[in-house]
Amino acid sequence: MATGMNGYSVSTVSKLTGINAATLRMWESRYAVVVPARRESGHRVYCDADVGRLKLLQRLVDHGERIGNIARLSEPELVERLAKFEQSFADAPTTRTGHPFLVVSEDADTLGRTLVSAGVSSAGSVASLNKALDSNRAATAAHCGLIVELDSVAAEEADKVLQIAEQYGSDPIVVVGRYIPGRVARRLEQSGVVILKKPLTAAVMRDMIRAVCARRGSSPANAGETPPAPPAFDKSTLQRIASMPSDIDCECPQHLAEIVSSLSTFEAYSATCEDRSDEDARVHAHLRQVTGRARALMEQALAYTLKAEGLNPADL
Repeated sequence: MATGMNGYSVSTVSKLTGINAATLRMWESRYAVVVPARRESGHRVYCDADVGRLKLLQRLVDHGERIGNIARLSEPELVERLAKFEQSFADAPTTRTGHPFLVVSEDADTLGRTLVSAGVSSAGSVASLNKALDSNRAATAAHCGLIVELDSVAAEEADKVLQIAEQYGSDPIVVVGRYIPGRVARRLEQSGVVILKKPLTAAVMRDMIRAVCARRGSSPANAGETPPAPPAFDKSTLQRIASMPSDIDCECPQHLAEIVSSLSTFEAYSATCEDRSDEDARVHAHLRQVTGRARALMEQALAYTLKAEGLNPADL
């Protein structure tokens, strides 16, 4: 909230701009992005102009700009650069998925541009979960996907996300959030929700949403890139195959099951690393895609070998 000096505290600025306090301190000390006033206590206090400038900087960082490259730019220069980024999103050639998404976000315009750049159609947007729940079902029957962007996702918000998904028959369901408690995240993931953690650049969010759509079979075609198939064997089946008696001549099924299990583990691990930083997100998203394709190929080899050996996984 505003302070007695007609300004904003660090915590308020962090909420208004999406820049955490530690990052804000670093930007100020290293790049002097803003020079806030000080109270008698020494605490920083920010004016409206500071907040406006920080919002511009954060939006550009979300688009992939390095703060060191833009920290010294004037407000008109920042606005001009941001306009070019957003125009490039609008002009980007894309292939539509044909499957629209309901967008729930206070900043639906920005998220909508990210969806456009991913080749995803938006069938409408609302500013809050409550408004989505109050929407007319008949008017939104075509929604096959749900993308929710919130700063904080607690148990109450998770309940509403799942209610909306059930109401609209949504698939896939993507939740983009900054603060999501572990137990809430696990519950959503167990319900098939894909969670993307902020901060994310627009480019990384675009690629992640495109990958999510690909796993559901509704992604635009990406030249030279085939998304990995979903797992053909669950963990318990792989364990049964790997532990089969070794008194047969060919132990290839056991070895293949161990390989598939290892690849699946690494594929899942790569997904957990995608929210550490922008660069990590790009690297691990690529690793997860490549590992997923390798896993799918080895699953095909395992299925072929089991058939050749006259083995049915259901009977093991």
